[in-house]
Amino acid sequence: MRSSVLARQGAKVCACARREEKLESLKDEMAKEDAEVLPVVCDVTDPTQIKAAVAACVDHFGGVDILANCAQGSMLYREISGIHLHT
Repeated sequence: MRSSVLARQGAKVCACARREEKLESLKDEMAKEDAEVLPVVCDVTDPTQIKAAVAACVDHFGGVDILANCAQGSMLYREISGIHLHT
């Protein structure tokens, strides 16, 4: 997972994936290096789950500085500016 690169550089990472076991593995791996990772189960094809993941990150870390979507799959393409979380 590429989020480990950011975590190793001191970033607080909210990692999202569909499978909890992969997230917990990343969290455990990064904890050994004193890096903080918040694991959040999320299917990025579901807008409700995306909103919940962002909310979990904001609640835990107080905000979001960088948002990167590295998911693969067949999704409706939209510019990030077209996604409204407060609607």
